[in-house]
Amino acid sequence: MGKNVWKTLHGPIELKKKNFAIACNENRYILIAGGAVTYDEIFSHEGVTMYDVVTQEIYDLPDLPADKYLGPCSNGAVLKGYFYVFNNYIHRLDLSFPLSSRWERIPCRREINIRSVQSVISDGNHLYLFYKGIHHNIRYDPDTREWNKLPPMSTPRTEFSVAVVKDNIYILGGLDYFDGKSARYLSSVEIFHIPSESWREGPSLPKPSLNAASAVTGNFITVVGGCDDKNLSSKSFILDTFTQKWAQSDFGLTPPRVGHRCVGIGESDIITVGGSHGSTLIQHCPIEAAKRKDLVITNWDILGHLILLRYLSDKGRAFPQKCDASNTTIQNLITYLSFDMFAEVLSFLASP
Repeated sequence: MGKNVWKTLHGPIELKKKNFAIACNENRYILIAGGAVTYDEIFSHEGVTMYDVVTQEIYDLPDLPADKYLGPCSNGAVLKGYFYVFNNYIHRLDLSFPLSSRWERIPCRREINIRSVQSVISDGNHLYLFYKGIHHNIRYDPDTREWNKLPPMSTPRTEFSVAVVKDNIYILGGLDYFDGKSARYLSSVEIFHIPSESWREGPSLPKPSLNAASAVTGNFITVVGGCDDKNLSSKSFILDTFTQKWAQSDFGLTPPRVGHRCVGIGESDIITVGGSHGSTLIQHCPIEAAKRKDLVITNWDILGHLILLRYLSDKGRAFPQKCDASNTTIQNLITYLSFDMFAEVLSFLASP
């Protein structure tokens, strides 16, 4: 299989949690709130931590307000300087002074039904709440504190992954058991277009994916771990949102896991946090990191290297060598790219 591209991060970073809220601030600080420690825990812990990916240190932040009805956490989100956490209530923490701030509870109408929220995500302007099942979804404006209903997905689902790239929010995989029939593990993808508030069908995952984690790096969405219709999965799938095509990584997580979370740092770094494996006794997983380009080589990555080689060759600074014609990467690239594309890009690079 070759090298293991997932690297365990060193330092005091043991995190024995699953099903917690997570968000990234300033492409450096990973915020982690709530979560369960054992399989039979229904309610969430109040603990909140901040992990600095540069120094690999963990800082304790103020606990979530203690409440006997503190439920499992949906994915949290950072928006306009605040860390939002959704469980049975909505709380936010001012990140200007995260070590000394106090959690603020956000009021909402009873029909919002926070307990049924599956995932929360931010596009930088609003928060989007996606519900289990057939519910309408919700957009929250932190400036006006208004809640607006959005249309539901075409396929009701739960335990799905969610990611936002520019004006599009991707709902990935999940489980459908809302039609009164046996549960269906889903590979289908739905895309919510923010400006038009409309849904469209996206490219299906290569395999069904339930309770996986997702991260965005640049224009790529990486879906990591979870389970398919049979077992826990160690696979990673990468979606190029330009071409709308999936690729499967040759390098899986070891061990496979569920209940974990992922964040993307910058254009390439993917960090997976927490989660568990094992069927009878919970076994926690380390914090690990990988670069998206190490997980799978996409056509765009190959194109960048070959453009440079072609440009140097034309300038007499690089010389072609014989290669194995059975090289599938080169064959696929020749099929995917035309000479006109090379000529156009090279002309652009050569222009003053």
